[in-house]
Amino acid sequence: MDTKKEVLEFGKSKLNQWKGMIEELELQLSLGKAEAKDVIKSEKKNFSKFFNQQKAQFKQTESKISEQRISLVRKLTELNGALNAEMPTAERTYETRRKGNMRLVHEAEYLIRTVYKDAGDRVTNQLNELKEVLDAYRVDLALTEFDNREKIEADQKALVESLDKTIAMLDEENSSDGKSLEHFMDEISQSFDHLKQAFSEIIK
Repeated sequence: MDTKKEVLEFGKSKLNQWKGMIEELELQLSLGKAEAKDVIKSEKKNFSKFFNQQKAQFKQTESKISEQRISLVRKLTELNGALNAEMPTAERTYETRRKGNMRLVHEAEYLIRTVYKDAGDRVTNQLNELKEVLDAYRVDLALTEFDNREKIEADQKALVESLDKTIAMLDEENSSDGKSLEHFMDEISQSFDHLKQAFSEIIK
């Protein structure tokens, strides 16, 4: 279970299972089945263990996703800086720059794939746009020799614009991650308190 969405769905599913179990145990107790109390005591311990494990797992998943985004932002920022540098006027310098930029593009494309699977629709759409611009730049960069270097300037401009937009969006997502984690912890804590109270009420 790697993605934030899967962790959230699993946690909420388990909470709903316990809520259903409590309703069933309440019915059994109302019918005078004393063995239900033993089940309740056991499940109360299981739930406390699950609650602590769920919090730790969500924090770990959220941290991993955030680190991946931060790595991508750093690489995109590095590529952005290289693209904004003045176009070389010497062939040897141009070839060195071309190889360096090609390396940065490949590294950026790899990091995009690590972020892509956990991204929401908004980020996914922006990454798709960036990938298209990166593809066009990479192909032209590979084919453009020193004497025709002006041809890739338009591609560089389009890529810089897409990079600026993507970096800003990823920074915003990283900032909102903390709020997302806090909201989930509040939600699961409230459910935890509710179920603890329910357990206590039905074994009185």
